[in-house]
Amino acid sequence: SSEALGATLDSLVGNCADVDAISSICKRKMKMCKPNMPPQQIIQLWEICQSDPERLAQHFGAPKEAIIAEIGGEMEKLGQYAALTKRMEEVQKMGDEELQEENRVKWRKTLSAYKE
Repeated sequence: SSEALGATLDSLVGNCADVDAISSICKRKMKMCKPNMPPQQIIQLWEICQSDPERLAQHFGAPKEAIIAEIGGEMEKLGQYAALTKRMEEVQKMGDEELQEENRVKWRKTLSAYKE
């Protein structure tokens, strides 16, 4: 029934993190995945990895596979860091009421998919 669905949604949304909690979680995760190099340097090295990995291998005196893996890992961290930064900014702009509505929409969609 729609009343049961409403009660379930209220309960689920009531257990979701608020803006401050999400911001705090994002900040903690950002510390864990912060790249070890400046973003522009990572991007430049990644471009060289794609176009001339042998040049990097000579420059760093290491196998190109190791360099590609290291720079690839830094690119992954950079992507995660950027995504967390974006999410934290979005949530902070929202406020708690809008965040609750977003959570309600997501939970409704999830429950509908589960119901089918």
